[in-house]
Amino acid sequence: QERLANEVLGGLSGKPQSVPAPSYAPNAEAYNRYIRGLYALDHRGEKDNLENAIKLLQESIHLDASFGPAYLSLATAYALMPYYRNLPVVETNRAAIQTVEKGIATDPRIKSAAGAIYGSHYHQQKRWSESEAAYRLATTAQVQDSTAFNWYSRMLNSVGRLDDALEQALKAELIDPDNGVVNSRLAIVYTWLGDSERAHDYFGRADELGGTSTIHNLAYGLLLIREGRIADAEKMALAAVRMGEGSTEWIEPVFAAFEDPSLADSAFAILAQVAAENRLEPEVEVTARTILGDIDGAMAVARRLEEPGEFFQMDLLFAPELHALRKHSEFMPLLKRLGVVDYWDEVGCEFDGQKAICPPD
Repeated sequence: QERLANEVLGGLSGKPQSVPAPSYAPNAEAYNRYIRGLYALDHRGEKDNLENAIKLLQESIHLDASFGPAYLSLATAYALMPYYRNLPVVETNRAAIQTVEKGIATDPRIKSAAGAIYGSHYHQQKRWSESEAAYRLATTAQVQDSTAFNWYSRMLNSVGRLDDALEQALKAELIDPDNGVVNSRLAIVYTWLGDSERAHDYFGRADELGGTSTIHNLAYGLLLIREGRIADAEKMALAAVRMGEGSTEWIEPVFAAFEDPSLADSAFAILAQVAAENRLEPEVEVTARTILGDIDGAMAVARRLEEPGEFFQMDLLFAPELHALRKHSEFMPLLKRLGVVDYWDEVGCEFDGQKAICPPD
């Protein structure tokens, strides 16, 4: 695995890489738990796999406390808990940072790769420049995996750098083409960029590889709405809600309103009710309200991004279907408060109304 990652790094940089010295060989049983934990982590969209990954990686560390990669993967699992299990971001980030710092202390070889964990931590705090610097460290490490590139891609998407996000996601695919999560990220990036053909291709690959998640299904549903396939989109929304164990009451009236805008008031009423009961994904509400023309209501949801953590995945703000929201008078002030405008100024980006156009590195 290290030799392959080294070859990929050489291909990405255009420079041959020196072959690293043989790494520490972990306890055989610890390594077995580690590999099983990685498999569960890669298939985290399937029931209980994230919890299984954490259990196996903890067991790996217990069996061999000097094996750094197990700490790094366990920290990754903790960092994912807010997205897959709606756990408090402050507590899960603390667990991720504490875990990776223990790993670095016992195995300094993982220090650069651990930049992915710090990048995620800073992303949650909307410290965009620090997040990017940490991801750059991880994506240029001697030994690397697809996670760092995948998370860096999402960070770039969250600040509107859609083209650069695609570049990083493609690098993740080069390292790990059979990873369902990587293929899902590419599907979402292509959806936001408006490339429907490639988006469909990668959604299909991700589904086959077990890379589904709530945001994956919702993004796929948005693509189907774009194509006028309302019935298919409704089925995808139902799958997303069932995966997240959320409310299904909103689905029928909202999709009926997509087909017949005169039914919008009924859709808004059920959205408000379910959201008040905290049983509605905010990604759903902000998207549905925007599509149905309630831009002020959508902006009210978007303002909650100012709360600690990530109220919803910010890259959604740059989807084509949220164009009307981006034209709202409060949109740019919101991005200013979220630190995105200052980040653009720092790296020399200009916003064209859909995405940030930035100078090459």
